[in-house]
Parts: sequence; C-alpha cells; structure tokens
Amino acid sequence: MVGRNVSGKRLKFTSSTAEGVAQSDAIFIAVPTPSQPDGSVDLSFIEKVAREIAAAMTSYKIIVDKSTVPVKTGDKVADTIRRYCKARCRFRCGKHPEFLREGSAVEDLMRPDRIVIGGLF
Repeated sequence: MVGRNVSGKRLKFTSSTAEGVAQSDAIFIAVPTPSQPDGSVDLSFIEKVAREIAAAMTSYKIIVDKSTVPVKTGDKVADTIRRYCKARCRFRCGKHPEFLREGSAVEDLMRPDRIVIGGLF
C-alpha cells in the first residue's frame, strides 16, 4: 500500500519540517508524549514541532494533533503557532483521537470500529 501510493505520487516522506510544511495543506503532529515522574504528560515534543511548523508557515494550514495529550493541548498548539509564525498566516487546529492499535494501523484505518466527527477550532 505504501509503495503503491509513493509510486502514484500521493505519498511522500521527508525528515525536514520546513519541506513538509511547505508542501502540505494539512499537517498532523504525531510525536511522543511520555509521562513524567509526577504522572503529568511531557508536552515538550509538541511544543518543539509547533514552533518548527510556525517558523516554516507561509500560507494557510490545517494543523491536527494526533498525539495522546490532555484536554486543551490544541489551544497551546494554536497559541504557539500564533506566537512564532512570522508570516502571520491564518491556520486552523484540530484533534484526531488516537484509536489505532499497534501493529494493526492499516487494518484499523481501512475497517474502523468507530467514527468520530468533529470540527476545527
């Protein structure tokens, strides 16, 4: 499936945030969110990538948080983007709940056992 979509130019990979942002309309943030010793969630990876996205933005983007995070993390992402986006681009943020099981992502994507409908903020 991956090979077919790469060959069909529908899927591309990069390790450059700037390149990914420049070539995308929608950006999914999917980073680790480890627990800290006190039980809270370490949001430093999300903060770092939100800053990188903001620095690379030159046009409207949809930014979707795909990481397992506490409520209101999207507000923090939006605040970070507003603070660090020098181009002052418009954007919208959203949340995509994590329902994929490890080792079953393609099957879960193609045959989901639930559908969540929401909106952007």
